[in-house]
Amino acid sequence: MVRGFETGGNQLSDNITLLDTSTASEKRHSTDSNFPVLPVAITVIVSSIIVTVLVTLYLVRRQRQAEKYKQYSQIAETAVQPPQFSVKTTQQPFPAKKKLCRTKEKIISSEESLSPMSSEEMFFDAQERLEGKASRSISSREASPASALEEEEKEEDEVYPVDHLGRIWLNLEYDKSAESLAVTLVKARNLSTRGKASKTCDPFVKLRILGPEEKERNVSQSKNKRKTCRPNFDEMFYFNMPVSELKRCTLRLSVYDGFRASQQSVIGEVLFPLSELDTDQKLELWRDLAANEESPSELGEIHISMSYYPTLDRLTIIVLRASNLKKMEPHGTDSYPKVTFSIGNKIIKTKKGPLHHGSRDPLYNESFNFSVSGDDLGSGTLLVSIMHSRGGGKEDQLVGRVLLGGMMYARGTECEHWTEMMTNPRNMIKYWHKLTS
Repeated sequence: MVRGFETGGNQLSDNITLLDTSTASEKRHSTDSNFPVLPVAITVIVSSIIVTVLVTLYLVRRQRQAEKYKQYSQIAETAVQPPQFSVKTTQQPFPAKKKLCRTKEKIISSEESLSPMSSEEMFFDAQERLEGKASRSISSREASPASALEEEEKEEDEVYPVDHLGRIWLNLEYDKSAESLAVTLVKARNLSTRGKASKTCDPFVKLRILGPEEKERNVSQSKNKRKTCRPNFDEMFYFNMPVSELKRCTLRLSVYDGFRASQQSVIGEVLFPLSELDTDQKLELWRDLAANEESPSELGEIHISMSYYPTLDRLTIIVLRASNLKKMEPHGTDSYPKVTFSIGNKIIKTKKGPLHHGSRDPLYNESFNFSVSGDDLGSGTLLVSIMHSRGGGKEDQLVGRVLLGGMMYARGTECEHWTEMMTNPRNMIKYWHKLTS
């Protein structure tokens, strides 16, 4: 009986063990069945398709590049080579140095025209050759035409009067629809030099439109050309004005020698009445420079530099020097600069510089700063006075003065200086001015 009980117990334990084993296998089977097989398979397939497309595009691109390079190579083999220029030079007599130099310049230009072409130029040149067109790269490399040399020789052979100041070429054209006058400054020749010691000059041109009352309405300036008496400007300037005012105005061109800012001098000027201009066609003309008719001031001249800084709301004026001041004492003039800044009719501030003893050409180099907003600058003025100190408790005496400001307060170069200063912020604008009483 006991043996039978033990046998039953063993069978029960075996059944329990089999039950645990089957339960564990079922759990493992359920865990395996939850793995995302379908999304992984889709991701692998899409990735394979993308890689295949990219590889195909790369191979197609390589094939197209190879075909293009092959086509380019075939065209480049048939590219037209530059022709060999044969320049014959004949020996000239010894005195004719000018023509011998011309021949040498022509040889150099021919060698430059034979310089090797780039691959891009060869490609376009060969392509146009295959199409039966003229070679573009060769024609663009041809030497300058003989007409340019002939014109230059003709200009050099031009005979000018003995006291000739210079000659200037310009073009005028009026656009009725835009009501604008276009002035093209072409060139100038045979400009007068500074003196016997110098054989050259640094010219520039100022263009002004003088109104009926001889007041300057518009002012423009060309670029400065260095060390030449035969400058080529090729600059265009525009002046806006209606036809009714055009016939009453005069164009004034003043040629300056800008060797130094402190020693700028007028070479000559040209006055052209715009009433002679035909508004329906372009006018090409040249004029000889005439001497400036302005007589020197009896009181002297003063050199002033001005600049405006909008970000700082600061107006800076530098009184650089004075020249040929009126002699106030037997030993000379004891002078100092005095600057008065005003807005409208209200005096804002007055400043003075140090005294310079016994000199009619003092070098001041005194800087004066004034705070002013951009809105008030248009109605502002600067009165620069040169004062003579009499000493001994006596009242100082006025030598001369200059009023700088806009159109409402100043005229001539004083107004021009102020306008140029306003239109060129952060730049020092220098002018010589004549002192008045």
